[in-house]
Amino acid sequence: MKAATDLFELIKSLTKSEKRYFKLFSSLQKGNKNYLNLFDAIESQKVYSEIALKEKFKNERFVKQLTFTKNYLRKLIFKSLMQYNSEEQIESKLNEILSRGKILYDKALFKQYFSALEKGKKLALHCERFNYYLQMLEMEKVITVKMIRPAPDERMLYKQESAAINKINNLARYNLLVANLTRIYREKGRSREQSFHRYLDKILKSPILNSEKMALSSRAKEQYFFILQLVSDFKGDMDGMYNYAYKRF
Repeated sequence: MKAATDLFELIKSLTKSEKRYFKLFSSLQKGNKNYLNLFDAIESQKVYSEIALKEKFKNERFVKQLTFTKNYLRKLIFKSLMQYNSEEQIESKLNEILSRGKILYDKALFKQYFSALEKGKKLALHCERFNYYLQMLEMEKVITVKMIRPAPDERMLYKQESAAINKINNLARYNLLVANLTRIYREKGRSREQSFHRYLDKILKSPILNSEKMALSSRAKEQYFFILQLVSDFKGDMDGMYNYAYKRF
């Protein structure tokens, strides 16, 4: 019985953010998504019952291969957790660099201080953690204001800051559209109401959806394709939905 409850225990152990990440991770996978229905069904159970699962999905083909589907779901959850944790490790590295920088500053080891911040900025930019990038710029500006660094560096720092803020604002605009569309998707699903389709057409005319070039970062570009994927899904355009999901991947 222990083997049969392993998947149940794994799903129940997931945090809200891990579940959210798994759903996003799964949306990028190809093929049938029956395992997501199985995930939701197991998550809703208070006590694991395979009999209840078989009854719930008795009209579904995959129930004949329930063991296979459960094993596939379990492997996919572990894959998403490994990727999720790798992203968490980036946050840890950046926090470590910030802490190291503060120590070096207190000890007036400014050469090492700037070296650490430069590495941190490169990592933050590469991984598009713009908030960390801005923190490191602020730490650099503290030294520049005290004239420990020459004045031209100060102008460069403000240019870097402006570019990072633009990317944050750009990503926020895409995130807002995604949040609105996913909320509607949960409430309505696909709809044939003309007013709703006019609303979708209005969204598509948004300047940030003119071209993927409007997205200033990889994360913004991923959201750009997610918006188009959701709109295609709303309109029942399965080919469009698949193509945009593939571009997201």
